[in-house]
Parts: sequence; C-alpha cells; structure tokens
Amino acid sequence: MQMRIVLLFAMLLLTGIITLLVPVHSTHSADLLTATPERAVGTQRVDGRGVSQVWVPAGEFIAGSTEDQVNGTYQTCLDIWPQMCLPQEYLAELYQHKVTLTYGYWIDQYEVTNAAYQEFVKDGGYTRREYWSEEGWLWKGSQTGPNDWGCEPELLEPDMPRSCITWYEAEAYARWRGGELPTEAEWEYAARGTDGRVYPWGDDFDGTRLNYCDSSCPNAWGDARFEDGYSRTAPVGSFPEGVSWVGAYDMAGNVWEWTADWYDALYHQSGSDIDPAAPDQGIEKVLRGGSWNMPYIFSRTAYRDGVLPGSWSSIIGFRVVSREISVPLTALP
Repeated sequence: MQMRIVLLFAMLLLTGIITLLVPVHSTHSADLLTATPERAVGTQRVDGRGVSQVWVPAGEFIAGSTEDQVNGTYQTCLDIWPQMCLPQEYLAELYQHKVTLTYGYWIDQYEVTNAAYQEFVKDGGYTRREYWSEEGWLWKGSQTGPNDWGCEPELLEPDMPRSCITWYEAEAYARWRGGELPTEAEWEYAARGTDGRVYPWGDDFDGTRLNYCDSSCPNAWGDARFEDGYSRTAPVGSFPEGVSWVGAYDMAGNVWEWTADWYDALYHQSGSDIDPAAPDQGIEKVLRGGSWNMPYIFSRTAYRDGVLPGSWSSIIGFRVVSREISVPLTALP
C-alpha cells in the first residue's frame, strides 16, 4: 500500500472510520465471454435482482495517462496538500495506450446501495457457501452480516452507497447477483469512454458534478471553491451532470470502488492491449474513482490505487458487471 493511503487509513482508523484486517489472497479465474448482440450505448435494463444496469459495447478506448498529465497532476497535488503527495503514485498511470475490449457487458448504473445489499443479507448471503471464494469464506468466519463498525448511521440509509464492506463481501454479493466485480479495464472504459476523458463528463474539472472533498468535507484539504451539501457520502445518483458516456452515475467521487484486479504498479506497461488481464495474485486490490474525502484529482478516470482486500471503510463501495457467458476470454481474438 502506498504511503499516502497508509497515512490516510491511519487517520481514519483513529477516528473510527476504517478497520483493517489481515487479508487472505485469491486467484481470479478467467472470465467466460461470448459475442454479444448489437445494442445502443447506454441501453438500460433491470437485472434479475432488480438492479438497474447500462450497456457498455465492445470497443477501443484510451487507458492510462501521459507523462505531461502525470506531472501536472502531481504539481496540483502539491498545491492542494503536499503531505499526501508522492510522485510514484501517479507513475502507476503510465503510459497512455489504446486498449480493446472485444466484448460488451452490463455495468450497474449506480453504486450498490445499502438497500440492494440488504437483499443479499436477507437472502442468506452470508451463510451460503456458493457465493464466497475460499479465501472469502475463511475471512468471513461466523459473520452473518456486514460489520458496520465505523460507519455512521446516516451512511447506512437505504439510498446511500453500501460502504464498510471488504472486497470479499463485494465479490460474494456480485456472485449472488449473477455477476462479478469489474476488471480495471472494464471500469475505466465505462468511466471515460472512447475519447480518453479525464473525468466521466469530459476533460475539465467541475465540482458541481461529483461528491468529493469540497467545502462540506471535514478534512483540511477541502476545496473552498465548491459546496455540494454533503459532508460524507451522498445518495447514489445525486449528480446527474456527472454521468459517464454510458449513463453510469458516480464513477467520479462519492466512494472508491472495488475492482476485481490485483494491484500492479506496472499494469499499463506489462499487460495486453486486448482484453487485458490483471495478475492472478497480489497483495492489494485495485480501487478506482475517488471518494467524498479526497481531493478532486483522485477522481480522475485514470487514477488507480490499491488496498488490502480485507479492509473496510466508509470511503469504499462498489458496483457489479454482468457478462454474457459462452467461451473463455483467452480464446477471443
């Protein structure tokens, strides 16, 4: 885990916002995918569990950041709050390149809400072995529901994003839904589109389009230029002007989002440009999207970070993808 995140998590631990557990690691198996019918970008559906999703078609997009973007963002960080700025964090965005996803997929239109997650709990999700990986089942032990220690009651309202759960719990919920957590590539494509947007809505920052650490935020680095009225999380979908090209809400800010992938600082330099796969093992799981307690530069579509999969926090949530299954991903052209 990078130094800034370590320091931040230590601060949150002291204030009761985050708890860390020793992780048990898993291997992410290859996805099974099939050719998909033609659908319009952003086509909406409601899945079998009653959750709204939008369609992301197969295509090519620009992933990562250029050196100029990385250097500029690092300088902006120094201007905002120098103590949280480490240049190596931004180097993980290098280098910008084109990536092709040969398949389309559905992604949740909103971050998973407390109400949606509670349906998983009510359906016995914490007692049904089939939804859990071996590592997740070992982590869970006798737990029969989420551990909300450190999550203030207002964060647990039905329409708030489900936070204070680990990667293992998010993975189990996704399986209950008949889906999975998105890969890094799937998440980034759904967030930035085919034109390499810096933010889901475009290249220019606009503090009215997301929930980030503005003047409402309790942290010292709050941005005095904007005020959204939310000191912590906001109800999902509160920022309709911030939707991505496929109509997905809150892909910048509100809560960080778990992805399926293990963190690799050289991800953009060492993987394939066609249906890229992450390492099959690692220490941390990748987070994307930024959150309510962080400066806006962490809400850029290219920013990536890693956190232990056994961690939970009021700043981390997730969304689910659903793929149409037929042939191994490795067999696709």
